[in-house]
Amino acid sequence: MNQTKGSIEKPVSRTKSLITGCLVILLLSLIGGVIIVTRYQKMNSCYSDRQPLRSFAVTIETNQSQQLKEQLQKFADKNRFWVGTAYTYPNKDDFILYMQRKDVEVIAGSPFNPAGYKIVFYSNDCIHPTVVAGTDDLVIDLKSFLGEIPNLTVIEKK
Repeated sequence: MNQTKGSIEKPVSRTKSLITGCLVILLLSLIGGVIIVTRYQKMNSCYSDRQPLRSFAVTIETNQSQQLKEQLQKFADKNRFWVGTAYTYPNKDDFILYMQRKDVEVIAGSPFNPAGYKIVFYSNDCIHPTVVAGTDDLVIDLKSFLGEIPNLTVIEKK
């Protein structure tokens, strides 16, 4: 009878250990989830109302849009941006180019004007925001690449 009683106690203590282990894992997962969600919210809190750091109006001849896209791609490659392109018309003359890296996001596009483009710099880090002065070298590079396109004008908007 002692043996039977002893063998019954082992499964009970294993069950308690299993339940305790599951509760500890559940609690740690819950704490980890709260930390991750809080960090994610802090990292993305500025996107809904962020203001541009710098903004430029670029004027080109209507047949130079592909040349502009190529120069923007070269700028993005040199400065290690991830690049995404969306075409607004099937002929691929009008486009929006998204350039993104950890600190800065640059959006270049033609809002319904084939000869006029906007290039806008945004901070891409809500925890450690980029300041206007932090984009000076990027702007110099951008103007250098765009300067290779004949008859192009760049005007910085304040």
